[in-house]
Amino acid sequence: RMMGRFNAAAMMRQRLITTVVIASCSNLACAFLVGSGPRLALRTPKQKLCSGVCTILHKAPLPIAAEKRATRGLSSLRATIATSAQTDVKARVAILQERLSAAGVDGMLVMSADAHQSEYVADRDQAVKYISGFSGSAGTVVVGKDGAALVTDGRYTIQAGLQLDAAWSVKEVGARLPSMAQHVKDSLLSSHRIGVDASTVPVSTWRTLSETLTGGGHSLVPLWNNPIFDMWEQEGRLGRPSAKVRPHPIEYAGASVADKLSELRGEMAKAGADAIVVSMLDEVAWMLNVRGADVDYNPVTMAHLVVTTHETLLFIDEAKVSDADTKTHLLVDNVKMLPYDAFLSTVQTLSSSGTKFMLDAGKTSWAVYSAIQAGDPKAVPIEKFSPIAHPKARKNAAERKGMEAAHVRDAVAMAKFLCWIEGAVGTEEVTELSAAAKAEFFRAQQDKFAGLSFPTISASGPHGAITHYCVSPETSRTLREEEMFLCDSGGQYLDGTTDVTRTIHFAKAPPDEVRRCFTRVLQGHIGLADACFPPGTTGFQLDVLARLPLWRDGIMYAHGTGHGVGAYLGVHEGPHAISFSQRPPDAAFEAGFTTSIEPGYYLQGKFGIRIENIMMTYAETITPPIGPSLDLLHFEPLTLIPFQRRLIDTALLSPHEISYLDRYHQRVFDEVSPFLISGPHADAKTLDWLRESTRPLLS
Repeated sequence: RMMGRFNAAAMMRQRLITTVVIASCSNLACAFLVGSGPRLALRTPKQKLCSGVCTILHKAPLPIAAEKRATRGLSSLRATIATSAQTDVKARVAILQERLSAAGVDGMLVMSADAHQSEYVADRDQAVKYISGFSGSAGTVVVGKDGAALVTDGRYTIQAGLQLDAAWSVKEVGARLPSMAQHVKDSLLSSHRIGVDASTVPVSTWRTLSETLTGGGHSLVPLWNNPIFDMWEQEGRLGRPSAKVRPHPIEYAGASVADKLSELRGEMAKAGADAIVVSMLDEVAWMLNVRGADVDYNPVTMAHLVVTTHETLLFIDEAKVSDADTKTHLLVDNVKMLPYDAFLSTVQTLSSSGTKFMLDAGKTSWAVYSAIQAGDPKAVPIEKFSPIAHPKARKNAAERKGMEAAHVRDAVAMAKFLCWIEGAVGTEEVTELSAAAKAEFFRAQQDKFAGLSFPTISASGPHGAITHYCVSPETSRTLREEEMFLCDSGGQYLDGTTDVTRTIHFAKAPPDEVRRCFTRVLQGHIGLADACFPPGTTGFQLDVLARLPLWRDGIMYAHGTGHGVGAYLGVHEGPHAISFSQRPPDAAFEAGFTTSIEPGYYLQGKFGIRIENIMMTYAETITPPIGPSLDLLHFEPLTLIPFQRRLIDTALLSPHEISYLDRYHQRVFDEVSPFLISGPHADAKTLDWLRESTRPLLS
């Protein structure tokens, strides 16, 4: 994945490589390049090259000197390729401008999403990265006659500045800032006909863009063949992902496909619809109780779904469902499989026969909407918020059980990691890369581990201030005793998905100002984590509870406070979110919803602090001494990992906050320690660390 940053297409043209393979080991990022010309291999002396999970080949950390040699080699190669990549980006933009002009279009919007409106997309769909070099998960490129610009949010502005050359401008979106559509309009200096791949734009976004651009004297034009992909094909664009689909067992899913389809058809009947289009990959996977491996960190498969009153049509490459168990799983519920590329034409045919479609305008592409109207120009789809989103977010009993179990196993892994890293820094050399690999090493030892849930953010010192910092051989720093270390990481397990951030300091007595900032962030976390609130409350209404302790000390953070988490699905899940910006649909919390709570503070060039737990929402009824009872919701933590004691200034905490932390830490010890006392993960050293880390704060 680190090598994924290299410009593979440019390297292939230079006959340097045809394949790039990466594997992490316990203290080294091993890489090898297989060349169609000369072979380049980065190896450690007398060590087998990693070809899989590090636990198979490396039982102990490799010498740091070996890592230095490998990192220097990778850094040198990456620097060479980076120069080539910048040249390629300039050439690609110029070629794109020529092709657009020949087609009668003045410019193009390049969206970061794919045809399924995914946040994380397969390598072959990363059009923004191809045309700009920017690798963040959120961004829109504007290529016009007068130049090029990137629009992104505050998580990625620093990264964009590092990855784009000086010819590009970077525009930020967020609370009280211009919208993406406004930035696009303002980036165009003269009247433009702006093209956009219609399959990558949700209906609602298309309308907003079209209205805003029209107001600026421009027009939005749908492109049915993406010219960037046409260019990319000539350079060797990857084929469509082909990972096998596998059934998701009922013991983890908790509800049958038949029950889910019945509920969905009930919602369709209420709306007066004959069919519904489902393109979001996590919704397809959840509806059919299947999982895949087509997108890094996301156990999903590339497919569309159309559910009618009497048929369930799955549009997918047939080779991905060749396994007998998977075929049987789908056939039991009469799921009919059709070619992936037949999706839009089938929608058009159904529409022409009078089928009344229902769709979510925020999750369905303009290409789908256009196919419906191509079938029947008078057709007006019923636009409703996805009837799948809430049931998927509302974890059933089996999903809750799985999430709880996955988080306990994850806690065992992270306890071992934190114990190791606190002891290693200052006694041996540890880098951001080796720390990230070590965290994955411990997770990979856990039962039901299926991979990471996102690229680990392993950030020391000033790198911690880059909200979504992504370590590479070129940027990896050595961890120092006098600096902070922020680790945001998570795992995919067959029964649940995890995401946790801990910030630690390696000095025995961290600076007072650092401890104060950490404690304010911790107070913000507690303020929201310990809240109770009535049904109907939204994340926008709750957000202030996490920010207030920071505001009182004159500090703040620019990102959202919380996101939902899937049950062995995406690490980011709607329809709810906790944010200072009110975003549609701004769904109210319900019992069974998961959410992260992750306030932070970032001092650019110095350090970053973020504290993140995943929470489960529960219902409760409180009966007051006088008057009727009151139905409320509250959070309970799924994450069971201690907060570092040495960073907590207890003088700033209220008795209630101290009580909350002591109760939380006692629960952490009670649920995690049994796995360290006996069994395959027994570890006396980590057990001692856990006992010390969870003792009462004032003891």
